[in-house]
Amino acid sequence: MPSSLVDTVQHFVDDLAQTLRKSVALDDPHGNLIAVSRYFGDEDDYRTYVLQHRRARRDVQGYLVSFGLTEATGPVRIPANEQFGLAERLCYPVRRDDELFGFLWLFTSGRAVNDEAVRSTCEELAEVLFERRAHVQRRQGSMATLYTDVIERNRPETALAALHTRYNLSSLDAFTVITGPPCDIGVTDTRFDAESVETGVWRLRRVFLIEEVCRLDIAGQPALLVGISRPDAEYRDPAEFPHALAGELRTVDGLGAAGLSSVGRVEDLRDLYTQAGIAAFCADALLTADLAVQWDELGFLVDMFVEHMDRPAPAAFDRLMALVESDTSGGTQRTLLAYLRHSGDTPSTANELFIHRSTLYYRISQISEKSGVDLTHGPTRTVLHTALLRRALRQSSLRPFLQP
Repeated sequence: MPSSLVDTVQHFVDDLAQTLRKSVALDDPHGNLIAVSRYFGDEDDYRTYVLQHRRARRDVQGYLVSFGLTEATGPVRIPANEQFGLAERLCYPVRRDDELFGFLWLFTSGRAVNDEAVRSTCEELAEVLFERRAHVQRRQGSMATLYTDVIERNRPETALAALHTRYNLSSLDAFTVITGPPCDIGVTDTRFDAESVETGVWRLRRVFLIEEVCRLDIAGQPALLVGISRPDAEYRDPAEFPHALAGELRTVDGLGAAGLSSVGRVEDLRDLYTQAGIAAFCADALLTADLAVQWDELGFLVDMFVEHMDRPAPAAFDRLMALVESDTSGGTQRTLLAYLRHSGDTPSTANELFIHRSTLYYRISQISEKSGVDLTHGPTRTVLHTALLRRALRQSSLRPFLQP
């Protein structure tokens, strides 16, 4: 935040505290401290903790939110809680056009609260925090451009230098990239839901020190970059983040396929993006179209699709592909990929395609007859499926990232 905005926020907080003769604190929607006034002898142990660490304790924040703070439009009274070191306090949500920008906290001991003065200050703070968000968005846009330059090898040394000098990434211990299957492959109809993934990321903020979440566009492919700080006694190791996020995303209905990289440094972003893309491709093409898959879970699939991506396809593949490419509607490819993905299991394939089994039997028999390929033969299906997916990967937007 520019120093002028910081000064303005601090001025409003200090001025209200002086008017009320009470300690005043302003937190962001996640409970992290933005500004605090001087104390009037009314502080409690928890506010002292937040002042020292500049962030909320995840157990206390969960307790506070349980009082409906995120939905409140007026003051909410929080009773004292000895276990958490909380004195009784009032919380005023700071909103602008029903959008939540933070929480203003007051202790209830001592003089009565001047409700009109507090509400007026909240309105003024909402305008400043709205401007602050615009500044953050501009900053993230600039950082997204630099991160993208690193991934796409567009003067990456210059981009890395700018990231380190302008934005001081020294506190970020690890980065993870999340993306969906390459949008130009068309293996299934799934699309990467960046908004739902970002929501899942922020839900983990209570257990990981997440400092940076940045949306990227890599050659038309949406992706999400997450930067995590070094852990302390309260927070988990960043190396555990991909596994935790995968578990979180698997509870989201209709998310679609998503791939998660391992963790690495900012200098490793190109490799991390490639990992995420391949993981999403495998989730979409081989596993299920509604699954978050980590790079570290792929095992032999990496060798199958990447290490030997240019391995020649069998002769039958050419005949089959001529048939697929002649169908401009894409129906033949969708039927074939679903059938191969389910290892020739007709009930599962028919359910995925929303067609009757007899319709599926007819389609498969037509494909076999026209291509001369026996799709009821298990080893043939395995070889053709692998070759078909290699072809899709070679022709996708991931291809440039697979080169050494």
